[in-house]
Amino acid sequence: SYAAREIKIGASDAPIIVALEKNISQLDEVQYIAYGTTSKRYNVGNTASIKAADIEKQPVQNPLFALQGRVPGLLVTQNTGLANGTFNVQIQGRNSITRGNDPLIVVDGVPLPFELLGAASLGGPLNVGDNKRSNSPINFINPSDIEAIDILKDADATAIYGSRAANGAILITTKKGKSGKTRVTVGIQQGWSKVGRKLDMLDTRQYLDMRYEAIKNDGLTIDEYPNYDLRLWDTTRYTDWQKELIGGTAKNTNITTSVSGGTATIQYLVGGTLNRSTNVFPGNFANKTGNIHFNINTSSLDQRFKLGLTGSYAVNSNRVPGADLTRAAVLLAPNAPRLYNEDGTLNWAPNTTGSSTFNNPLAETAFSDYENTMNMLTSNAQVSYSILPGLVIKSSFGYNNIRGDFFHATLPSAVPPESRTNNHRISTFSNTNSFTWIAEPQLTFSKMIGKISVDALAGGTFQKDKAETKGVSGQGFINDLLVRDLASATLVRGGYNNTIYRYNALFGRLNMIVNRKYIMNLTARRDGSSRFGENNLFHNFW
Repeated sequence: SYAAREIKIGASDAPIIVALEKNISQLDEVQYIAYGTTSKRYNVGNTASIKAADIEKQPVQNPLFALQGRVPGLLVTQNTGLANGTFNVQIQGRNSITRGNDPLIVVDGVPLPFELLGAASLGGPLNVGDNKRSNSPINFINPSDIEAIDILKDADATAIYGSRAANGAILITTKKGKSGKTRVTVGIQQGWSKVGRKLDMLDTRQYLDMRYEAIKNDGLTIDEYPNYDLRLWDTTRYTDWQKELIGGTAKNTNITTSVSGGTATIQYLVGGTLNRSTNVFPGNFANKTGNIHFNINTSSLDQRFKLGLTGSYAVNSNRVPGADLTRAAVLLAPNAPRLYNEDGTLNWAPNTTGSSTFNNPLAETAFSDYENTMNMLTSNAQVSYSILPGLVIKSSFGYNNIRGDFFHATLPSAVPPESRTNNHRISTFSNTNSFTWIAEPQLTFSKMIGKISVDALAGGTFQKDKAETKGVSGQGFINDLLVRDLASATLVRGGYNNTIYRYNALFGRLNMIVNRKYIMNLTARRDGSSRFGENNLFHNFW
């Protein structure tokens, strides 16, 4: 069948030539799978696909946002509300209590090395210790650059990708250039966000009544414990801490541009993205990302030889609060003291002896210095040659490099006055450098034999990951201006970590479709991984 087309007919008697396009059913739409494509009609695996049109409808900063609520069996949980915050992704439920549950994420054929990144967290101090998810490099991928996201959810993903896809796989395919006239696109997106729902909290009178009743029920008196909220703090004061601490307006600005075009034998796309995001917390905090990417595809006149090059480079500068103020916003007493003194210093509400009675929630946020700069380079080359009709030899080569530079300083101003010493001036520097090399030679065969469609694939994977993390911290600086100069510290500590991961595999797939009705799909892979036991380095998956 063909898609309907309307043409306006004028007064001229000249013949009209109409070209109709085939009407493609949703069952016949192209769907990306491991090492190839198929359609929903002939796909035997449990998969789901999100196309560019669906992603573009959502003003999201992270591609994982676009998957929320759209893929059955996929749970995407945002760990924090910060710009460039991290996510917890589970496909078909949790597979392990103590080990990671992250799926394999492949971008244009290159896997992202979640587990190899060190201390330099993309999400800031809030995410330090959040295991490998705190370093998700998927934050660097601009959603507007994505052509499709395909999720492989069942054993078919493990069979073709092996142990790396024990928790499923997410395949991200970026946009490619198309033949035709040069096309220039520019997009500017501006958005604002606020906390959508606030909790109903007690006012000061209700809070005090609750406190007095609790003390009475316990058989105690006010004088038996400090009870600063009842004895020292102003019992007529009221502050809406949700408004004060998380009531700001976050702003997001995203600018994208691209140039694409080409001929029958060469197509290209070059683009760039700038993004700046803030958050709802008080203070001048922002996350800034810049990204450039390109794609070039070329082929011989007879279409037997094909070459594709894809690359992107992203830089991220992240300054976020050193503490999540959401907890303080709902736990602070409504009559808690004001945050700042009249001279602009933090208020610690000292008692008559000078001891602080108030843990100021802005201590770590307002009086700590934090910087995190990340650089990510992703590149991929694909080359193929048709030896005979239906028989193609091809290979892909991928390289990924992620570098992070992290600095965090805690100043005495963030500590109650009675506890301040030079030892409370602490600075931490760390550097993480991660490399991934991968090569995957393949041989494919596709032929129609009578009423039987045969597609066969055989290939191998050769991958090496290496990550280095260097860290050093100093304390005992005599003033705040010297915290970046480790030579001024009285105590310096350092650390180094080096991780190397090697992975080799052989894989194959045979797909047969009889009379366009009956489908048989066989997949197998033999994995060799340095993470397996020393005496059991190889495993089979099918």
